[in-house]
Amino acid sequence: MRIELFMDFKLSVWNVFVLLIVALLAGLLGYSVRGFLLDPGDGSLLIAVTAASVSLLSAVLTNVYGKIQERKLKIEEDLRKNRTPIYDRIMSFLVATFSAGSTSQEDQLKFWKEITPQITMWGSDELFAQWSNFKYELTKYSTAPGGEAESPERMAHVVEVSREIEKVFLLIRKDLGYDN
Repeated sequence: MRIELFMDFKLSVWNVFVLLIVALLAGLLGYSVRGFLLDPGDGSLLIAVTAASVSLLSAVLTNVYGKIQERKLKIEEDLRKNRTPIYDRIMSFLVATFSAGSTSQEDQLKFWKEITPQITMWGSDELFAQWSNFKYELTKYSTAPGGEAESPERMAHVVEVSREIEKVFLLIRKDLGYDN
């Protein structure tokens, strides 16, 4: 924790430094444009200062943009690394449960209790919302009227639960970087 705070502090000092350089370069650029407008004589020095200011300013801005993009990619990589085992567990469980019905009710309850906090913590906003929709449809299915497996009401719920599972799977793939 202490190291992370120090890293944030270093980034803040870096940001202040970059802002000072940008302000200095913008000032030089403004000064050179002002000087060129007021004294349009030879102007070779002003042109050189303007060109140098623009070059330095673009180099600094490119560097800052690169650092921002690098940090975003690092965050995405860390999230993906943490999400992968959770998503693998979800997909394995759902496929095993709905294709073969091979999990006991006790195992299912244990799974829901363990996985929901992990989805809340590591899942994307879209996946979290879809997970809630899926659980809602699953609850509706388990409490649907008519105990017969092939009653029209239960079949309608089976179709809806299947759609919700598909949406969960697609969002998992999206979170892991796949193009669906």
